Order: sequence, then structure tokens, then C-alpha cells
Amino acid sequence: MAEGSEDERKIAAFTNYFNKKLRDNDVGDGFQLTDLVSDLANGVGLMMVLEALSGRKPPRYNKKPRMIAQKLDNLTLAVQFAKDCGFPAEKIFPEDFSDENEKQVTGWLWTLILHTSGDEFRQPYVFYDAFACPEPEPEPEPKPKPKVAPQPQPQQTQEPEPVKEAEPEPKKAEPEPEPEKKEEPAPYANAPEPEVVEVTSLDDFMAMMGGAPKKEPEPEPEPEPVKEDPTPAPAAEPQFEDDEEDDEPETPLTALPQARATKTLRGHNNWVSCIVTLQGPLLASGSYDKAIKIWDPDSGECKQTLNGHSRTVGCLVVLPNGDLVSSSWDSSVKIWDVETGQCKQTYSKRNAREFLAPLPDGTLASGTDDHLVCIWDPATGKDLKVMSGHKAAVSCVAVMKSGNVVSGSQDKDLRVWDNGTGKTQMVLEAHTNLVTCVSTIGDTIVSGSEDKMVKLWDAATGRVTNTCKGHHNTVLCVAGLPNGTLVSGSSDKYCRIWDISTNKGKTKLLLKGHMRDIAGVCTYDKVIASGSYDKNIRLWDIPEF
Repeated sequence: MAEGSEDERKIAAFTNYFNKKLRDNDVGDGFQLTDLVSDLANGVGLMMVLEALSGRKPPRYNKKPRMIAQKLDNLTLAVQFAKDCGFPAEKIFPEDFSDENEKQVTGWLWTLILHTSGDEFRQPYVFYDAFACPEPEPEPEPKPKPKVAPQPQPQQTQEPEPVKEAEPEPKKAEPEPEPEKKEEPAPYANAPEPEVVEVTSLDDFMAMMGGAPKKEPEPEPEPEPVKEDPTPAPAAEPQFEDDEEDDEPETPLTALPQARATKTLRGHNNWVSCIVTLQGPLLASGSYDKAIKIWDPDSGECKQTLNGHSRTVGCLVVLPNGDLVSSSWDSSVKIWDVETGQCKQTYSKRNAREFLAPLPDGTLASGTDDHLVCIWDPATGKDLKVMSGHKAAVSCVAVMKSGNVVSGSQDKDLRVWDNGTGKTQMVLEAHTNLVTCVSTIGDTIVSGSEDKMVKLWDAATGRVTNTCKGHHNTVLCVAGLPNGTLVSGSSDKYCRIWDISTNKGKTKLLLKGHMRDIAGVCTYDKVIASGSYDKNIRLWDIPEF
């Protein structure tokens, strides 16, 4: 019997139930839920649970997601899979799982349990603890008794009975009370008697699946007196420069200079995943709603919507001739004529889902999930170079001023590639978590990471020249500004403009207004455009410093 609060007992009961379903249906190769809400947050555990409950094969999804975009894509597919299975999923959304909204998730799971259980919990239910005792073996059927042929009896002559006088009817004897039946023991050995539970409420379900009644906490023992250690304390370790930087107090958000957006563009039905500047100037945005929208930033109107992808639009880039290129989680790359809105070409690039960068000669660089960086011709779709060296999936690519390619990976490193030979020029190692985004400002490489930091690198030497600390969550996008500063967007819902004139990047301005993760930033004239998982695009004036 588990102890803890009502919420803890509820989660324990749900976890037991879904783990039993996973085992009974042999789903997940032995996968078991341990922390219910966290284990569903990347979409993998949720897909397995839905597969076990429905008996249907789920759609193809990323079984080892590390980036936020990969996790959200899994969750989007899982919620749609639940709807396709006929489960009630109209009031649950992918962000409920990614944000680990315990109240919303557990409420929906209880609805799911009632929907999929059928009559299992609509009648008295004998629950055998499958986690401790084996289920009872069925009793053997009784053997039929051999039939005995009836013996013939001799016929007797009937004699007429003498006529008797009528006698008064005797009184009927009262029936004797039947002996009380003794309850038989449980039909399995070394186990408690099964409890018959009428499952009509969540409390009944928790009692059946291992939830325990709330117990009063035991009084904590009094702490023992601390004995003084006669051994002298070791000498303090020398303080290094990096330690001083880590110990520097962080400036509170309320103390930072802040700016509000000048305009908000609304029109997407799902999270905005990427944004890029077109000629005009116009803006193009891609979204989890599978659409690409072309915006007039001056009027705030959507000029046209480009449809064609069947899954999330992950990346948008512009070729030197002005054509727009989009990559999607449907494993396709499309080339669009922006003026007509027509798709000119479609290529199947299974591993080029989200990470593209245009080269000056009109070719494209793309990163792949199988650790490769490819240079290919958008006119034919054929690979011109395939460069290997990363030890994990490539998560971002950019093109340097020299024409060489720089890539970031989930192996935490960046690599600079010689575009002529296809060989690694240098490996940049400093991030402590996977690299999520990369850009270039002249001869400087800029990278963001899940370690919440932005780093600037000297492209000639590969050394870190600046580290910008301040974000409270993953850095998802970076871009250089015309005034010589840098802007970054993060999962902490803020954009930050950084002073990179010293080797310790400081926040010069906090751009506040988005309600969720900021997935992309770009600039035009003296304006910053940011796209967010709150489905909106916001425009900010670039200040003069």
C-alpha cells in the first residue's frame, strides 16, 4: 500500500494500470513508466500507452527525441493518433504534456481509462494483484460419473386396500434452518483473499490499483547532537576565473531594461516553428499547422498561405534567386515561387527535416539525423558532398563568410567543414549540452544550446571569444543585428539583445511579450521579428545603443 498525498496515490494507481497494459500487450520491449507525467512529456511513452490501449500500430515517430521540436512533433502525432483511435482527445493538447501540466494530464488519463476499460470497471471486479501474486489457475472440470443401467424390478400384484376412515391432517413440521456455509479460501496459494471492489469512482480505482489511504506522517526523530571533529578543515581550493564568473549574481528580470512589441501578426493555428525575411521586405513563417504564411509586416496582413506539406514545417531559407525553400517533418523539401505561391519542385529528403542553409553558389547544406552534413543541388535534388564526423544527429547548419559550412549537433560540438574537400577543418568544443542553433556574424560563429548559453567563436582559431549567460531555458535561435549586437530567443519566452563588446556578454534589452517558447528570430531594416509556440509573430524595433 503506497503512502503519500491524494495526487501521489492517484499517479501511482495510473502508473500501475498503464504498466500492466504495456506488459499484457507486450508493447515497448519492456518499457515501464516510472514518473508518469515526465515519462509522457517527450511523446514516446504516450505513443506506447496509446498503442497498448488501442491495439493499433502508431504512426512513425522519433523514438529518441532530444530537441524540443522533436518532442513536440511526437506529442502532436500522439494526440492525433488518440483521436484517430476514437479516444476523447478534444480537450488535451501537446503542450499539456510538454509543460508537464499534472492536473490536465492526469485528468485526461482518467477519462482515457474509463473510455477504454469497457465493462471492466462497470461491475464488481475481483482484482488479483498481478504485481505480487500469480492469477488463480482455473479449477478442473468434474469428471462425469459412469451411468449405471437400471435393474428390472419384479412386478407385484396389487391387492385392494381396505377403506379407512378419514383422519385429521397432521400439522406440517417447520423446516429446519440450513447450516451456515463456510467461506472458501482464496483460489490461489500464499495470497490474501481477493477484494471485490465496485469501481464507480476514482477512489475505487486507486484502491484497486494500489492506491493506499492517506496516513498521518510519523513524527521525525530528534536530531542527534553534532560531535565536533578535531580534524582541521582542509584548506580552501584556489578560486579560478571561471568560478568567479559562475558566482557572479544574476540580474533579476525586473531590473533589466525591457521593450514591448510594436505589432503582433496572428493567423497560424498552431505553434510557429521558423521565420525568415523575404524581399519586399516580406516575412515568411512556418508552423506546426503544416502551412507557410507570407506576411506584409507593415500592414500586418497575411498576403498568402502556401499549403502542401503534410506535417510540421521545420525550416525556411531563401535561395539567392529569391525562391523560398521549406523542409518538413514529412521528409520532404519544397521550393516555392513566392510571387505566384506555386510549388516549383518537391524532393524527398528523409533525413533533411529541419536544418537547411543556402550557399552563395545556390546549393543547399542540410543536417541529418544520421550524423551527416550534405551539400546538394536544389535544381536536381542530388547530393554533391556528404560529410561525416559528428557522433549524433545534426541539429543546425549555417554558412560562413568564407563559404565553408558550420554545423551543430546533439553530440554538443560544432564542426567547421571545408566546402572544397568536405573534410572537417576544426571541432568547436565548449557547450555542455546539445547545440540547438548556429548563425554567423562576419568572421564570428554564434551558437545556442540546451545549456542555456550563447557562445561566440573566432572562426579562424576556433576559440570562444564571448559567453552570454542569462536565459533560464534552452536557447532556440540566434541572429546578428545591424547595430553590431546579437539577439537570441529561448524556451523561457524571452528574446535578449546582448552587448558583445566585452568577453562577458551582458543583456542590454529584454524583449517581453511572448507567452511560450521562441522558436525563430530574423531581422529586416531596423526591426526584429520573432515566432513563438504561442502561435504569434511579434515585431520589435531595434534600439540605438
